Amino acid sequence: MKKQLLMILCAILFLSFAATANAVQIGDVNLNNEITTADARLALRQSVGLESFDGDAFSAADTNADGLVTTSDARMILRVSVGLQRFEGDFSVDFIDVGQAKSILVQCGNESMLIDAGNVADGDAVSNFLKAKGLTSLTYAVCTHAHEDHVGGFADVLDGFTVTKTVFAPEATADTACYRNFLSECEEQGKTPVVPALGSTFSLGESTVQVYGPVLTDADDLNDTSIVLKITYRDTDFLFTGDAQTPSEHAMIDNGYDLSTDVLDVGHHGSSSSTSYVFLREVMPEFAVISCGADNEYGHPNEDVLSRLHDADVNTYRTDLQGNIKVISNGKALAFYTDKNEPLAPPADDPITPPEEKPTDPPAETPTDPPANEPNIGTGEYVGNINTKKFHLPTCSSLPKEENRIYFATRDTAIANEYTPCNRCKP
Repeated sequence: MKKQLLMILCAILFLSFAATANAVQIGDVNLNNEITTADARLALRQSVGLESFDGDAFSAADTNADGLVTTSDARMILRVSVGLQRFEGDFSVDFIDVGQAKSILVQCGNESMLIDAGNVADGDAVSNFLKAKGLTSLTYAVCTHAHEDHVGGFADVLDGFTVTKTVFAPEATADTACYRNFLSECEEQGKTPVVPALGSTFSLGESTVQVYGPVLTDADDLNDTSIVLKITYRDTDFLFTGDAQTPSEHAMIDNGYDLSTDVLDVGHHGSSSSTSYVFLREVMPEFAVISCGADNEYGHPNEDVLSRLHDADVNTYRTDLQGNIKVISNGKALAFYTDKNEPLAPPADDPITPPEEKPTDPPAETPTDPPANEPNIGTGEYVGNINTKKFHLPTCSSLPKEENRIYFATRDTAIANEYTPCNRCKP
């Protein structure tokens, strides 16, 4: 045992380079958004009692989520940092690159769910993706709504993969060949698409799936009839929104759903009609994924949406930039892997001021000459964002526009005013 410890410590001390992994949280013990030998060193010191930390740092170091930080965790982080291994978890989400369309595979244990299947032309690609995963059947299939870029590929998929439990689809349909083919393949399997009951829950392996939409069942726009699902695996949450737009987002808020999540499947491919500021304030994701095609004719993702996500300090991935995107959860923390090593979605240079979308309580007025324990306007050691209720260091890359700022003299003052620390600059 001592020999193993010595070998690990020597490897950590003498490796002279640091590899940035695609994993975003698992293994990121020092919480600086990259996995390096320094993280492995911290985990090793914790495992032998030379270091003591808890919270996010502990969750990041506990790679197998067994409640302990051991030399095995340190070894795993070291191997990941030099590109010899990937983190693992019992829950995974694959955002399949189907261009200007959407298809998402969710797996938990031995059960699987396919959410949408792209366009008609994407059916073979999605089927091949599932085969490469070793799948021969699906536990659930979810057609979020009847537009071709979501339902089109299902005919091919259902022709090759049996759904063992349920096919879900909203009540709103479309009189199109691709939708009729979807229904025909369901019939071949003896399945009738089920409209999930609003607010209902069901299990996918050890995870829990909650149905949050469609709330607007009589919407004229099929996008707003999208099935919306929140999946919870232990302490991690994922929100899948189909093409739900601002009216649907507000309706879900009005229904009182707990929309908070770690990973947001951005609605409508990053269209400006979705991902409103009001919605983001409820969801407050750490990460977001946009399914869209490179140089698509719609201009997705819209710059306004990228600005909103940037302003909310969300790490954003895009299939047009990074290809297939895989998220792994060990129940406590997440890891991201991408096909391409492109940088995360670039924010707009100048985050926009949020439009008036829905009446909200205005920020509290600040006195002209505030006492020492109150925020200041224009000066201060910490910069708050009145829209997202996060505070930053003055050097942070996520600072909002001046009109959206509020300044705090101390960190305690920011927290006392119900602002939370930025996840990038970690003030």
